[in-house]
Amino acid sequence: MRGFQYFSSKKRIGRLRFEAATAPLCLPQNITEELLTNALRDVDGGVEWEHTVTDVDAGPDGVRLSVRRPDGSGMTVDADWVIGADGAHSTVRSALGIDFVGDTYPSLFMLGDFRAAGDLCRDEVRYFQSPGGILVIAPLPGNYHRVFVNVPRDTDAASLAMIQQLADLRGPGGIQLSDPQWLTLFQAHRRISASMRAGRCFLIGDAAHVHSVAGGQGLNTGLQDAHNLAWKLAMVVHGTAGEALLSTYHSERHRIAKQVVRNTDVQTRAWLVTAPWKAQVRDMAFGIAERSETVQRHIAATMAGNRLSYSPGKFPSLSGKHRHPGRVGTVFPTDIQAVAGTAPHRFLLLTLGNADHPAESKARRIAENRCDVVQHHHLTVPAPRLLCSSWCYYLIRPDGFVAAHGSAAGLPDIDKTLREITRESAVAGREV
Repeated sequence: MRGFQYFSSKKRIGRLRFEAATAPLCLPQNITEELLTNALRDVDGGVEWEHTVTDVDAGPDGVRLSVRRPDGSGMTVDADWVIGADGAHSTVRSALGIDFVGDTYPSLFMLGDFRAAGDLCRDEVRYFQSPGGILVIAPLPGNYHRVFVNVPRDTDAASLAMIQQLADLRGPGGIQLSDPQWLTLFQAHRRISASMRAGRCFLIGDAAHVHSVAGGQGLNTGLQDAHNLAWKLAMVVHGTAGEALLSTYHSERHRIAKQVVRNTDVQTRAWLVTAPWKAQVRDMAFGIAERSETVQRHIAATMAGNRLSYSPGKFPSLSGKHRHPGRVGTVFPTDIQAVAGTAPHRFLLLTLGNADHPAESKARRIAENRCDVVQHHHLTVPAPRLLCSSWCYYLIRPDGFVAAHGSAAGLPDIDKTLREITRESAVAGREV
C-alpha cells in the first residue's frame, strides 16, 4: 500500500503516504493462515482442529488442560508451558482469573471481503467518514477488497445488501460489491488483560488485547507478542536461560499493547464523530498532517511498528556508564543483520571498527565462552547508519532488538548481562 486516503462527507481531506520501509502488505486472512500453518508443519508441528480447551489447571511445575474432542469425548493434556492464543473470549485467560480491562464500543460493525468494481484504488486504503458513519475500502489480491462499515444497532445479520447500501451512501458512488468471500457482524472492544503471564501460562494476541480494526494493527500486534515470547521460551526450554527471562514478556509487551489499544481508540473515535465542530477539528488535523513530512513519517513509522521499543531496565548491567542509549531497545537494521547472519535462540554480538582493536579479541572470547547463547560477528562492510566513530559493539536479541550498545570499556557489562540471562553454573568462574 502506498498510502491511506481520508474523506469527510465525500470530500478529500488528507493522505498518509508510505515509504518502502513503512508500506503495509495486505493479505487475505486465509493466505496468512496458510503461510503460518505451512511454517508450523516445516518444524514438525500441527494443529488439532476442533479440539476445545474447557479448563486449565496451572501448577508450579506444569499445566493440565481439559480438552473436548470433536466427537464430544474428553481428554487431558499435560504441558510444561501453555500459550493462550485463544482469542477475545479466551478460556485460558478466564481459567487463570485474569481480568480483561476495558469496554465495548456502542457501535456495531460489519466486515467482509468482496469482489469490487468502480472508482477504486489498487494501492491505497480509502476512509470515507461522514455524520452517518465510516466506510473503509482496502484492496486485496485477486481484485478483492476488504470493506468495513458501522451499522445500525438493531442490525441482526450481516448481508451484502446492507453493506452495498452503506457503500452507496458513504462512498464516492458507483462502487459495486459482489461475491463475498466472508462477511461478519461484530462488536468492537478496547480491552487489555491485567497480566499477560500467570506462572507457566502466557497470553498472546486477542486473548491479551482487543481493539478496533483501525490501522490494521490486530494481527501485527499478536505476531509481535509471539515473536517476543518465542525466543525467550525457547532458551528456557533448551536450558540456556533461566526462567527470570520470561518475566520480561509481560513488562515489554503489556506496555506496547496499551499503546496500540490507545492509538486505535483515537482513530476509531475520529471516524465516528457526529458533532459538526468535532468533524471540523478532525478534518483540519488530517490536512495539517498531510502537509507535514515529519508528522507523516512519525505516523507511518508508528503504524508500521518501526517505533516499537523495549526498555533494557530488567538487566541492571545494561545501564553502565559505557552504554550508548541511542539504539537500545529498538529494532536493529534488518539488512545489516542479514549480512551478519543470525542463529535461532542466540544473541548476536556485533562489533564494528578496527578488527585489530584489543577489544575485538575480548568480544570473540565472550562469544566462545558462551557459544550456546551468543555468536560473534565483526562487521567489515561500511555502515554509516550505525554512527560509530570508533570501535563499538551491539548486542542484538534473537528477535532483532538491540539489547545493548557501547564502547570497548562496556564489554564486561555484556558478559555480566549474559550471566544474568543464562544459567550461571554453566559458565561459572570464567573471566573476560
